Amino acid sequence: MDYFLFFIYLILFPVLVRYLDKKNIIRIDIRVATVAFMLKVSMACLYGYIFQEYYGGDDTWMYHQQSQDETVFLKTDPLHFLHSLIDPTSYTRYMMTTWWQELEYASLIKLLAILNVLSGGSYYVNAVLFSMISFWGAYFYYSFFTRLYPSSKTLLMLVFFFFIPMVFWTSGIRKDGLIMLFTGMFFLSTYRFFETGNKKMTVAMLFAIMGVALNRNFVALSLIPPAIAWILSKKLNRKPLRVHFFVYSISLVVFFLSAVWGPVNLPGKFVQRQADFMALQGGSYVALDTLDTDPVSFIKILPQALNHVFLRPYPGEGKGVLHLFSALETWFVVLMLLLWLFFPTNPRRGFLQNAVVCALLFFSVSNYLFVGYTIPFLGAIVRYRIVFETILLALAVTQVNWQKLVPERVYK
Repeated sequence: MDYFLFFIYLILFPVLVRYLDKKNIIRIDIRVATVAFMLKVSMACLYGYIFQEYYGGDDTWMYHQQSQDETVFLKTDPLHFLHSLIDPTSYTRYMMTTWWQELEYASLIKLLAILNVLSGGSYYVNAVLFSMISFWGAYFYYSFFTRLYPSSKTLLMLVFFFFIPMVFWTSGIRKDGLIMLFTGMFFLSTYRFFETGNKKMTVAMLFAIMGVALNRNFVALSLIPPAIAWILSKKLNRKPLRVHFFVYSISLVVFFLSAVWGPVNLPGKFVQRQADFMALQGGSYVALDTLDTDPVSFIKILPQALNHVFLRPYPGEGKGVLHLFSALETWFVVLMLLLWLFFPTNPRRGFLQNAVVCALLFFSVSNYLFVGYTIPFLGAIVRYRIVFETILLALAVTQVNWQKLVPERVYK
């Protein structure tokens, strides 16, 4: 039965894409979408196999096991199933330190509990169903970026559908694929709102922010400054780079003042987040100094944070295929960023005069810093940064002057 459901859903998705394409709801080559989806499902299954066989199941299999109990609640008492999403302590407790963390944790398990009804509780059938959901994150980003850079469709297709590290980490049954889904929805709907003035897009924007907040609230908070700067740049017709620096400067002041006067101690949340990670055990631990709420502490640790998130793992660092895989990924992205620096398309104009590009760049770098400041494990760093790394990679490949490096037919 598992094999039957697996292949039925595998075939169903291309049929759905073809239908949506014919109705002009989406814009993508059906062949590209089919191959990309098959790759995504392959990576989702590989993800589950690797973490079960070599890492004791890790969180992905733990989520799966816990979702089985929630499926029982869904079938026997659906009202309490929904109520326990608002009050995730009403049935089970996931040992989180705050109610919001409980909610973040429970929301993924509730989603898997619903998928279990369709999959018969099979992890690998769920992998197909989860891929049917998370695929749209790649599509939203692809659709968004091709509106910005219509002449770079081939490169953007390769980045968002066939960049293997991104496909692998966002296909596993964890939150990373959902973060890509909802952040992609946010940027696309915001862009379309400015492009068309369609007020329905504001509903999609709010839904996207809620989706991000339900999975990682710090990412949702990090969407606010670039969104404000983006809006101000458009409304006031001011230089985007200056507006972003101004908004982020104010945000930093508010961030550190919240430790003294705010209703929420934001630096304290950073410190607690780092402490929670340091309390864990893992084979890829890297030394990271302890944060405190003093701004000086953040300045001192900044070089470590930048090194960990931009350059680690180093080639040869760590053991196993995943470490090698991650090192190749890291330094490939570094190479693309260096090509962007030394072979820019239009150095005179400056791409930073585009408000959208500034918003993407500041959003990605701020999340890179959050990861670098709080996570002392290379495996987690690689996974947590993947969405933001892919954004930087997409920006880089669209800004490199490929005419100086390769034949034009390759990248257009």
